[in-house]
Amino acid sequence: MKFKLFHKLIGLFILIGLTPFCPISTYAFFNSKSALRKKTMDQLSFLEESRKETIALYLDTVRRQVVTQAQNIMTIDAMDRLTMGFKSFNRTEQHAFYAEESLVNSRLKARYVYQQSNTINAPPDALSLWWPQVLVSSISVVPVYCKQSFSRQ
Repeated sequence: MKFKLFHKLIGLFILIGLTPFCPISTYAFFNSKSALRKKTMDQLSFLEESRKETIALYLDTVRRQVVTQAQNIMTIDAMDRLTMGFKSFNRTEQHAFYAEESLVNSRLKARYVYQQSNTINAPPDALSLWWPQVLVSSISVVPVYCKQSFSRQ
């Protein structure tokens, strides 16, 4: 296929016009890509430092609050009383409970049976799921709660 001179000249001018465009656009693309990457990394570094300082300031504030509370006479007194009260609770309340352990266990089981019969769509094995596998007396707070709950009935 033969091209006329007119078509050859048009094609040649387009080729000559696009020849400098390709290297310049390639250079601009890689240059802008590098600049965007650098700007993004700078922003992320700034954000990292900012967050790092914020977290360090927060942790320092919490540390100072802990130190202040640890030196506070009211906190020290409250912790001493809590320790003494906990030891006293374990001695008095648990001993009182163990005397009535079988009564409390039977009432607790009766409560679970009642709950199973009055719960809609309760599975037939609900009692075995709800009844604690460990002895109730081995838990320190539950016996007192049960004793107080059943004594109101």
